[in-house]
Amino acid sequence: TISMPDNEPLGFVNIGIPGTTVGTVSRENGQFTLTLSRDLMDEVIVFSAIGYGTERRTVRELFRSSRNEIRLTFQTFELGEVEISASRLEVEEIGEHEYRRNFLTAGFEDKSPGFELAMLVQARRYPSIVQYLRFYVHFNPQRSAILRVNIYENDNGVPGRNITQRNMIFRSTQRSGWVRLNLEPFRVIAEDDFFISLEWIENLEAPEGLFSMYFAGSRKGEARFFTRKSRHDQWQLSEYVNTQMGVVVVN
Repeated sequence: TISMPDNEPLGFVNIGIPGTTVGTVSRENGQFTLTLSRDLMDEVIVFSAIGYGTERRTVRELFRSSRNEIRLTFQTFELGEVEISASRLEVEEIGEHEYRRNFLTAGFEDKSPGFELAMLVQARRYPSIVQYLRFYVHFNPQRSAILRVNIYENDNGVPGRNITQRNMIFRSTQRSGWVRLNLEPFRVIAEDDFFISLEWIENLEAPEGLFSMYFAGSRKGEARFFTRKSRHDQWQLSEYVNTQMGVVVVN
């Protein structure tokens, strides 16, 4: 179980072994399940969450402990001020915003939460306020799932450091069609090109069962999408380079 300093359960914590596909996300009650083999005894498991310090435990430590409780401490960040002139604000749509019939399907399908799909965002000018994230769901067999939106620096065309300041968590009940996530309450301001990602963190219908969500897309166009199986895994360039996903910014 993962908890805050006051012993309250801490949900949606990313858990995993860096550089591997071994990883998961804690459920809302702070509990988590992670399948580990004994040949990983000396590997280090990282526990990380937005707004909290990072904790590390070796697999051996977790095996030996009869009561696996991980407590994360609060961590504060000093944010710089960004000024945006209201007199020149314009709305800009980036990425895909119209449904296309000629598509392939790609997306999440796994038993362990943490799958992530990231899109490169290149606005005409900065700073830009990120208002909405839109994506087209071709098929979602679940009645309800929890998704998280993350913001990453653009590190030479690959998602870099996570610069998300607040947990942007949404519950999706959409079985198919366009989904629009309102990011305005989180006041996300970008000062340069960045990546925005969609991360599956919990399936409310069956937390231990298979989750799948398929997006419409194609192999044509400029490569700009990346995927990974968990927060501590390496990013992989997606072959479905035109996933129907878009962002609305004001700049």
